[in-house]
Amino acid sequence: KNGQDPVNGIYPIGTTIVKHSTNPAGTVNEIVAMVKRGNNFNPNAGNWEWFMLMPDGKIATDANGMQMRGGASMMGGMCNSCHGGASTKDFVFSK
Repeated sequence: KNGQDPVNGIYPIGTTIVKHSTNPAGTVNEIVAMVKRGNNFNPNAGNWEWFMLMPDGKIATDANGMQMRGGASMMGGMCNSCHGGASTKDFVFSK
């Protein structure tokens, strides 16, 4: 998280949260990020944009060469759907 804290339960525009997951061997399996965009970018999920990242920080691409980033359509809506479980915390799972 880029040091932003929620104000009245909502993160400010520009907030960036990055998370990586590892397997038991300790190697990075995936790096994901979310950025608060605002302006009705993704209104059903708090205006967050989702990303899959490469270890060097670049946005990952799918098999068709398309960047893995977006709002409601990201990965078939999976990001919105999963983060919907944290809607009362502005769609963020951590504090």
